Amino acid sequence: MKQIKYLILLAFLAGTVGCQKNGKRCDELIGVINQGVEIKNKYEKQGPVKDPKQYLAMAQDWEKLKEKIGAVSLRDDELKGLSGEYQELLGDYVRILREAARAVESKDEAAAQKVRAEIKAVTEDRQALLTNKINAYCSSK
Repeated sequence: MKQIKYLILLAFLAGTVGCQKNGKRCDELIGVINQGVEIKNKYEKQGPVKDPKQYLAMAQDWEKLKEKIGAVSLRDDELKGLSGEYQELLGDYVRILREAARAVESKDEAAAQKVRAEIKAVTEDRQALLTNKINAYCSSK
């Protein structure tokens, strides 16, 4: 289960989103997305996740961030789409964290392995790709 914790906390927001030349809306969206760093740091300080309640607390924090991202007022269709993709990514992450809680609670190693693979796919692959898309779009504004 230690591997799950490290994949979650170290990989998810390894690259935060930022822009060089951007508009106010990009800045607002990125500011909210980057609040994920605070969430990541909060759980890193707690050490390895061993209790299903910790996974559920993490899921709740990421769900709140997803809602905050959705509350950012965006007029630009492309930026709305990128925001929607990020919200979808966080929704998947929340689902996976809840699955991790169930796997830890039931001591189901097969489920834990499945969750580790999903965490890696979301945090390393999708998040990095989406961060790059947001950066590219915002730096072109």
